[in-house]
Amino acid sequence: MDPAGLEAKVGGSPTLPWNGPESLRSGGESNTGRTVEEGEPPCRSYCPGPHAFWRRRFVPKATHLGIVTVVALSGLAACSFSASVEAGGAKSPATEAAPEAPPSEPAAAPAEAAAAPKANVKVNGAKLEPPGGIFFQPSDATFQPGSGSEAVLAEIKTYLEQSPRVTRLRIEGHTNNTRTPEQSLALSGQRALAVKQWLLTNGINPGRLLAVGFGETQPTGNNADPAGAAQNERIAFRIAELDGKPYLGSDPLAGGTEFP
Repeated sequence: MDPAGLEAKVGGSPTLPWNGPESLRSGGESNTGRTVEEGEPPCRSYCPGPHAFWRRRFVPKATHLGIVTVVALSGLAACSFSASVEAGGAKSPATEAAPEAPPSEPAAAPAEAAAAPKANVKVNGAKLEPPGGIFFQPSDATFQPGSGSEAVLAEIKTYLEQSPRVTRLRIEGHTNNTRTPEQSLALSGQRALAVKQWLLTNGINPGRLLAVGFGETQPTGNNADPAGAAQNERIAFRIAELDGKPYLGSDPLAGGTEFP
């Protein structure tokens, strides 16, 4: 039956249409033998069960409201599910863990330092032969400017750095015979000491260096010839110790005078 037909408004109060015997509508007797008052529910004989009147009167509305409620809740759940699907099923910001930071890339390895070029020094027995000579001011222990002496000393320095087995290098100072023997010895020793000091200043261990003066005692040229006399004014380099031992069993000073 259409729910609209179940209600009729009488004096503002909803009533339910009567389907029972007319004798019981008002003032009649029920099957229990008592009079049915107006507005009182009919007897059990004509009712499907206890309080059927109230069920018939209010159940349709309740059922209607229940359906509306179920539909509303179903729609709400569908909206929630749709929102979740649109969001890709992601967790809520409150519960979702923060994304882990990407691992940092390892630092690039530093470029290997370019290997230093091999020292331009030849070894002839115990003697070192650099690419040039060491030149001084006349009768002085000061390097001659523009002579390239420091470039030659740089090669000796490189050789010592690349030759750790050479534990001692003898720096020999020599002169010609144009002075007295004492003056020649002193000058030769001072010049050897100047070379040693340059190497020390540029990082060579002092324990690896011997400054030795020989004066005019070991000429290599003819002192009577100007060219030979100039040749005798020289600095020579020889290996004095190898692995902490005298090289070839020789005296580290080789008969010269050390200038510490």
